[in-house]
Amino acid sequence: MADICGLGGEWHTDDARLTSAAEDFGHCVHAKPAAVLVPRSAAEIQEAVSFAAARGLPIAARGAGHSTYGQGQADGGIVVDMTGLNAVHEVEPGHVVVDAGALWSDVVDAVLPQLRTPPVLTDFLGTTVGGTLSAGGFGGASHRHGLQTDNVVALEVVTGTGARLTCSETENRDLFDRVRGGLGQFGVITRATLRLAPAADRTRWYKLWYDDLALFLSDQARLVREGLADHVEGRIVAGQSGSWRYRLDLAQHFSSPPDDRTLIRGLRHERGTEHVEDLPHAEFLNRMAPGERELRRTGE
Repeated sequence: MADICGLGGEWHTDDARLTSAAEDFGHCVHAKPAAVLVPRSAAEIQEAVSFAAARGLPIAARGAGHSTYGQGQADGGIVVDMTGLNAVHEVEPGHVVVDAGALWSDVVDAVLPQLRTPPVLTDFLGTTVGGTLSAGGFGGASHRHGLQTDNVVALEVVTGTGARLTCSETENRDLFDRVRGGLGQFGVITRATLRLAPAADRTRWYKLWYDDLALFLSDQARLVREGLADHVEGRIVAGQSGSWRYRLDLAQHFSSPPDDRTLIRGLRHERGTEHVEDLPHAEFLNRMAPGERELRRTGE
């Protein structure tokens, strides 16, 4: 792609970089682009989008590469590696302004010392802000606060025509509603203003086991309905002889220890299998990092 020479930003066309951009966490789709752009500013993204639009080239924004089915790939086109745009610009009690390529772990590190947190965080914090806002962003606090996309104050977006616009509930509302959860099809998010909520010092994490799916789902629904826990999540685990077991994960954030009896009284999990531990709040939020590293190591 010789005609990219006059464009701003750091461009890569070597095979190693293109092959890397044709891979993601799912290992299902492998679409090699013609070039990879590492932008230093939103203006360079504008230029690249205008360039691609004029030539009918596909273009895709890629964050941490955690897509599972090629959503951040662009066959024969341009992949924009957003990870260089990763600054945290402003931290206020009610909001934080960050570049779209910032990891959620970067956001947490910036706001938690002030005892603030995004209301909803996904299990793994090694994804980018722009990436999860393009997908929705579901987490253990979604029963209280919705998706991560529901907790966005404003966005800066480069549209498919190369225009750079700010959008919110009161400005360019149609664009705001399309880009949040829009899978990158309505523009490239370059910066986000995110709502913040109070954070606690520590978290008590409960793991409760079930053999009965109906009881597991019923207890989970009750916890959500009654708002008893700060974090509610469930998982299915393969048991022996082809059977399944179900784990209900609850968490309560605290400065003073919570009353265990109030939270888990009446739940119908297997008695004697409870696992309860207290963690620093930051450690709880980043609890999935070791497991993610292991999945990468094994190729899963």
